Amino acid sequence: MRNSIPLMKHSFLLAYFISFLLQAHSQIVVANEKMNIVYADVDNPIEFLANNIDKSKLVVKASCGELTRTATAKFTWRICNQNCSNVSFSIGVLKNKKFSLLGTANYRIKKISTPTIIFGSTPESRANSHGGNIIKHPQFGPRLSLEEFDLDVTFKVQEFDVEICKQSGDTLRFKNNGIEFNEIVKKEIAKLNIGDKICVHNIIYTRGCNVEKLKLNSSSCYVY
Repeated sequence: MRNSIPLMKHSFLLAYFISFLLQAHSQIVVANEKMNIVYADVDNPIEFLANNIDKSKLVVKASCGELTRTATAKFTWRICNQNCSNVSFSIGVLKNKKFSLLGTANYRIKKISTPTIIFGSTPESRANSHGGNIIKHPQFGPRLSLEEFDLDVTFKVQEFDVEICKQSGDTLRFKNNGIEFNEIVKKEIAKLNIGDKICVHNIIYTRGCNVEKLKLNSSSCYVY
């Protein structure tokens, strides 16, 4: 029979970071500040800090998702397009070509939050806007972002609706495919005067490694 290893919870590590400390006397310490949560559709970083164990012989197995080794004792855990609400992984070492279990840990899967619209910015202007909706010329199209989220996540805009409201009372509506305004919309933007307004809404997008198309119900407008 395999001996079970006590799992002790601590809360002194950085957010979103799972760390294992393999000590002498066959003890494994689990630390996860976020209440045993991993996030779907993004790469969750995992690092193992080991004493008296050859880290190159560490073996990690996940019940759901994909574990990718990024360094000797570092992995990313990605869970995409899978119907599992609870996951676990086990850690062990290879001894004489056999897997020897050291311990297991269980986690809940949490979906990341709905992104906010950063309207019309380039990556450079977005970095300078400190997460706000600060733009000069909305000629590029909407971007999506998560504020105060430490893990890397990519949003890909597939399509969205454009509404242009002019001071004269005229309203123009367009369907736009892709992340940037199409040429028809750009020509209309070039004609806008002070007080005219352009809005984007009904944004269809994908998130991280998930290919499912999602809809963002919020809107964002810019007044000239």
